[in-house]
Amino acid sequence: MLIAATDLVPGDLLTSSHVRVVHALGVEGLDLATAEAALGAPVSLPISEGTVLTSQMLADTASWPAPGNTVVSMQTTPGMLPASAGPGAPLLLMSAETDPVPARLHGLGEEGETSGSRVIELIVPEDRAADAVHALEGSTTRLVLTPEP
Repeated sequence: MLIAATDLVPGDLLTSSHVRVVHALGVEGLDLATAEAALGAPVSLPISEGTVLTSQMLADTASWPAPGNTVVSMQTTPGMLPASAGPGAPLLLMSAETDPVPARLHGLGEEGETSGSRVIELIVPEDRAADAVHALEGSTTRLVLTPEP
C-alpha cells in the first residue's frame, strides 16, 4: 500500500518522493490507491505524512478545481499574508476596493531571495473570482487568517 511520505495539499501532483510503499496483509478489500493510479495524479484533500492513500484522495483532473471554485494566483509582499498561514488555511481577502472575499490558501510559492515576496494560490468561490481579481489590483490588499467555518 502507499503511504504519504510528506504532507500534501489539494492539487499536489504525486511523485515517487511523495509516497512510500509498505507491504501489508489483509488489505485486499480496501479501496487503496495503486501506484499506477497515484503517480502523476493530483490529491483532492489535505493529506498528512504517514496517511495511507486511498483512491478517494486522488482528484479527478477533470474536476480540479472543484465545481463552484476557482484558483487565483497573486504576488504577495512582506506582511500581506500572516506568517502562520499554511496550505489549506481559511482566509479573507481584504481590500478597500471590494467587500471581503473568502478564500482558502492552496499553495505557497518560494519566497523571493531579496524582496521577500512570493506568488501564492488561493481557492475562491467562482462567483467571487472577479471580486478577488479586482481586490488584487489595490495597494491596500491584505490576507486575514480566519478560524475554520
